[in-house]
Amino acid sequence: MLQDIKVSRIYALALFNTSQKVKCRTEFTEQLDLVKNLWIKSYHLIKFLNCPIHNNNNRLSIIKEITKKMNIADNICNFLSILALNRRLHIFLLILDEYHKFYRAIKNEKVVVVISAEKMTDKQKNNISKNLEKNLKKNIVLNNIIDQSILDGLVIKFDSFVIDNSVSNKLNNLQLQINKKVS
Repeated sequence: MLQDIKVSRIYALALFNTSQKVKCRTEFTEQLDLVKNLWIKSYHLIKFLNCPIHNNNNRLSIIKEITKKMNIADNICNFLSILALNRRLHIFLLILDEYHKFYRAIKNEKVVVVISAEKMTDKQKNNISKNLEKNLKKNIVLNNIIDQSILDGLVIKFDSFVIDNSVSNKLNNLQLQINKKVS
């Protein structure tokens, strides 16, 4: 797995460099995301493309046909073809994750996950985003995940940081303190 991550970074950097050469990097990234969505939804297609008994000509013709029908740029089709020829299609999603890290860095964006017990309002999301943008000096892409097990409050995650201000965490900490005093 660690080797796959290292290799995916190399491919992602090559893909990102390709995206810088096209006129519209945003459109290029959107097309990559379309392929990613197909990838996630098409288990049998991916299984076929990754199966070693199928020859490269079959893989390449399928990739070319699909990308043509989806109106995907030739350089993305070529990239997928290179992955197929090098038997690296199984790490395509890892490559896209790494690609998006490069893409967000150039756009000065940080992805922040906010876990709440209920769906957050737009006003709440905006308040959190503005505070984080001010402190982190980055544009914030906020993803709200609903997890009723936290009871109330918020858990904010980005990079390797976790800010846990949930009721469930406070109750757990209180129980630990009570157990220490009883012991």
